[in-house]
Amino acid sequence: MGYHMQIKYTPTDVVCKITEAELYAVSDTGILSQTVSIGGVDFTVKITVTNTNHMTVQWDTQPPNITMTVGMDKTQLDALIGLGKNRDGISAVVDGTTVTVQVDIKTDTRRQ
Repeated sequence: MGYHMQIKYTPTDVVCKITEAELYAVSDTGILSQTVSIGGVDFTVKITVTNTNHMTVQWDTQPPNITMTVGMDKTQLDALIGLGKNRDGISAVVDGTTVTVQVDIKTDTRRQ
């Protein structure tokens, strides 16, 4: 299955926009990962299901690669699934950065 996760990053926000299929994939497997190669550097973004009770972000900057892992607990993932078609997604402030995971409403077949 090809993934289409979109990442928007600013100094104060990280938004991970995933498809409905990706939402169910991370629910089933516990992980969603996408890598983009830019100028010889692999930039990987992962969304994982964790046992914590809050959203987490971990960075691994092992040259020449960069990995950002966004951890969501099962309650947050279930809440995102239960939101239905919704632009807001699930957000949390992690170390001063607002991290949001949302489902792309353009292709989302869930009800509002």
